[in-house]
Amino acid sequence: MQSYKNVYTADEYKRLEELKDAALEQNGIFKQQRDKAIGDLARHAQTIVDIQNEKLVLLQQIERTIDEKKVRLPWDVANALKALTDAKYSTFGIMHHGNKPEYAEDHHDELRIIQTFCNTTTPDDQPSNGDLIILALVNGYTVELEPRDKVKQLIEKWYAVPGDVTDAELYDLSDGIIDLLQKTS
Repeated sequence: MQSYKNVYTADEYKRLEELKDAALEQNGIFKQQRDKAIGDLARHAQTIVDIQNEKLVLLQQIERTIDEKKVRLPWDVANALKALTDAKYSTFGIMHHGNKPEYAEDHHDELRIIQTFCNTTTPDDQPSNGDLIILALVNGYTVELEPRDKVKQLIEKWYAVPGDVTDAELYDLSDGIIDLLQKTS
């Protein structure tokens, strides 16, 4: 076996030791910086998750607020509004021509429905129908079912599974029909 001679002088060896110590020190610094970067990244990731959760909650609140502001309109008025908005009538155009349908170029029937609805009086504690039209155009609207459609829904519910109707459901159907008749009479 061959013995190895010292290839480095004492000064060179000392210099290598210094370089090794400097490299180990630099490696420690890099590890600290890496650990700090990982910690920062984890904090920022959590911040992003928190912001996304907050955004979701805000969007749900906005959606609920929009739904709460929607106006209920009779079926014929809702269909007239849809036809007019589909025909690119603006809110101003609907209200202006709804006041005088004969001056409009088209959609006279729909505009007369709007005019009749706006001219119908409402109880003092309710907004005017003209205000309801504006609110519907701004906030959106839902269609109020006609009484015959409400009764139809009750009957469809009753006939959904023949033979599976309980007395309680029959009473519900009866009460529903009676309530509708009393409200529309």
